[in-house]
Amino acid sequence: MKGQYMFLMCVIFLFVLITLRFGISTAAYASTEQNLRAIYLKKMNEGVFHAIEKSLLISANNRSYIENNFEDFVRYVKNSYDFGVLAIEVNIPKVYPNENTTFNVTIFNSLGKNISNVSLNFSYDGSNYFFESVSDNTSIKVNFTFNISSDAVFTLNITYYSPEENKETILLPARIEKANFIYNLKVVFRNGEVEKAYGEFGS
Repeated sequence: MKGQYMFLMCVIFLFVLITLRFGISTAAYASTEQNLRAIYLKKMNEGVFHAIEKSLLISANNRSYIENNFEDFVRYVKNSYDFGVLAIEVNIPKVYPNENTTFNVTIFNSLGKNISNVSLNFSYDGSNYFFESVSDNTSIKVNFTFNISSDAVFTLNITYYSPEENKETILLPARIEKANFIYNLKVVFRNGEVEKAYGEFGS
């Protein structure tokens, strides 16, 4: 990634030299500079987004700390780069047949504003939670329970307002004799670009 940024800086530097040598018009210079800045910002956004997603994978071997590690990493990066994140993390422990399995759902709001009327509904038994508000840079944690005799796929439906209505439907694969971690990320950058990711890793 550093190589890409160095290349872009070299292009900008060469363009400035050519401008000084051949007297390119101010309008053309401004337009080209704006285009180069847009390219640079897009590359930076992509780099930050992939780093945020990979931060979850780094903690895969120690799942009891994965949510806290992710939140700490996001806060650290936001000290030097402007973006917002809404993360939904589902941590399902090892599933045993015909036994109750209780799993944790974490919603981490770092969008730079509060979100309101947050509702979660679990398809297995219709159980649900409701929160009037989730402050910026905070998270909420809830538990759901299921009991299965064979592999199954559930859904978790989440609605929130920021202030517009947002809905997310997340697939939750539950596999006998396996644990699973599912994440759903929404990253909003200052130029209005929005990146989303859904993924899972099991054991």
